[in-house]
Amino acid sequence: MNFQVIVHGSMWAVANEKAIELAERDNGVLLHPFEGQDTWEGHASLVHELKHEMPEKPDAIVASVGGGGLVIGILQGMSTESL
Repeated sequence: MNFQVIVHGSMWAVANEKAIELAERDNGVLLHPFEGQDTWEGHASLVHELKHEMPEKPDAIVASVGGGGLVIGILQGMSTESL
């Protein structure tokens, strides 16, 4: 299987429009980078992995967040893992 990376536009909104267009054209599936329950649950797995790998509860989790999906996922993970 061959994959192609396409860099399009000078801002996220333009790139997202192109991604939507390509997904529709090719009968593909577009996974939004920061919205939706599936995305948040995927990000929540970060907390599950931390709990599994760390011997003690961390004092803090520091992450760079932009669109909000990562922070929502971390918060969901923290609530289900009791961190």
